[in-house]
Amino acid sequence: MRDSSDQVCRNCQAPLPSPVRYCPECGQKNTDGKITVQEMIGEFINHVFNVDSKLFRTLRDLFIPGKLTDEYFKGRRTRYYHPMRIFIFTGIALFAALSLKLKNAEQMESIVERGKSHTRKLERGLIYSELDSLKNTMVMEKNDTLTAGVLDEYLYRSKLPKISDSMSIGINSKLLIVKSRFKVATKDLAELSMDEIFEKYKVEGLANQIQVKQSIKTMSDGDSLLYFILSNSIWIILLLMVVFASVLKLVYIRHDFLFVEHLVFSFHTHAFTQFVATIGLLFLSEKPILLVLFLLPSQTIYTYHAMKRLYQQGFWKTNFKYFLVNMLYSAISLVLVVIGFLVGFVLF
Repeated sequence: MRDSSDQVCRNCQAPLPSPVRYCPECGQKNTDGKITVQEMIGEFINHVFNVDSKLFRTLRDLFIPGKLTDEYFKGRRTRYYHPMRIFIFTGIALFAALSLKLKNAEQMESIVERGKSHTRKLERGLIYSELDSLKNTMVMEKNDTLTAGVLDEYLYRSKLPKISDSMSIGINSKLLIVKSRFKVATKDLAELSMDEIFEKYKVEGLANQIQVKQSIKTMSDGDSLLYFILSNSIWIILLLMVVFASVLKLVYIRHDFLFVEHLVFSFHTHAFTQFVATIGLLFLSEKPILLVLFLLPSQTIYTYHAMKRLYQQGFWKTNFKYFLVNMLYSAISLVLVVIGFLVGFVLF
């Protein structure tokens, strides 16, 4: 890369005093724009692995409770990643670690295989039911004991699974205003269309029909529901950021804090939780108890000290508001997660 005598910065178009090697506005080197492979690799290593880079500086100061939020509202913003950007970055890292661990442990494959196994068992069970019914017909109506004996021997040797004549379909909950369970014959599940099932079993009302339809779909293809909910969980997570900020706004309503300040604090706090969870998954996933003992204290201590630093209150007030915030946030989060699961159940 050769120095250039241009009078305008190629990056920000600011006028350059002559002679100058670096732009006084954006800091980019004043060159002719041409670059070698060696220089390109060198720039990459310098930007990514330099301990003074924006990424490393942000992750380093993320471990100091409340510092990033404090620095952000003191106007020192270009030194660090944007709050939403660091939140998304740590979220991607967490999902990558989770996917890696699930893949390594073959847990996801196991979940999918269990769903397929359930479907295969249902199909083989229906074969058993048909053959058993045929055997009984041979004995009761045609008095053909020889054919019945052959069928009985085949059923014994084939080890086809026996399944119940009917299955309970729906959500087992007394909290729902709709009828929560429907008894459907196993044979009908395999042979009838959904409209025919609705008509035969008198499944009336949109809510009941959706419940039965999605329950049957989940039984035969449960892995799709899991993938659908996980792939759309980002919307629930982003909504939780707003919820956490709203709870903080409510708890500190007598203080002169803008909602955006609480929102930035929410992004930074959850970014720390996600990053610590990533570290925990990578190194402690084989020991769940140690993973929990690592995550809970670190998140608790971090959030408490971050609140104390940002909101500048004493020990007792911070303690009281910390527990109040956690209680409200946990209750609302639980409701949102349940709603998110139900929406996923309906839409997948």
